[in-house]
Amino acid sequence: ARVVVTAGAGCDAQARQLVDELAAALGGTSALTRRIANNLGGHDARIVDVRGRSVTPQLYSACGASGSMSHLGAVSPDAEIVAINSDPKAPIFRVASYGIVGDATEVLTRLIGELKKREASP
Repeated sequence: ARVVVTAGAGCDAQARQLVDELAAALGGTSALTRRIANNLGGHDARIVDVRGRSVTPQLYSACGASGSMSHLGAVSPDAEIVAINSDPKAPIFRVASYGIVGDATEVLTRLIGELKKREASP
């Protein structure tokens, strides 16, 4: 996929749904980090991890993911990475092209709202 939006361990159930919604709005696909997949029992989910699936999108958004080596090792170094995390010291920000410090649910809600506004504009 050209766009991959991934939910990490910092995403609750609501944020996980918003990850799916954002991915769809951007014409991409959603995925999980291994940790959240294990916590949710997401055995059939797309897992971005060196033991799971490697991805080579143009745009990669990591929502609530800290940026572990096993996670980031599966993301193409050519991808534009947008990180959303409540911890400003999360390792993901060291590799991200763009970073947003904040609660994933709040940030995703705002992003999706802005995309809907743009779609509604002539």
